[in-house]
Amino acid sequence: MAAAKGMQPELLYNPTDTPKQDTTMERKLQEILVVGKRLEGIDSNISSLAEKTKSIITDIAGFRTQVSGLKQQVSDIEDHLNTAPDRDHELLCPRTKLIDLEDRCRRDSVQFFGILERAEGVDI
Repeated sequence: MAAAKGMQPELLYNPTDTPKQDTTMERKLQEILVVGKRLEGIDSNISSLAEKTKSIITDIAGFRTQVSGLKQQVSDIEDHLNTAPDRDHELLCPRTKLIDLEDRCRRDSVQFFGILERAEGVDI
């Protein structure tokens, strides 16, 4: 329609602007390549970071397992310590019974290592 009125159509490509447009386009392409290379480096860093994170998470899970095992051991030791006085009494009862039997055997002038003993004590 513009040609019908006697006007020239607007050209999208102007041969006189070509060198300027080429350098601008070339510069933009170089910038895009540089940015692309940087993105590749960042992408590899992100992948490396993801692998390290997975490794750390695995280590933490192992440490949690170890800690839970240690907590169980501490709990078992605490239970053992809490029941120790009862067990000490049980262990000492036979000993005191044995001492009582030995004392009864020594009474009434029983000699022990060649020394005459009595219920009150030793007469020398």
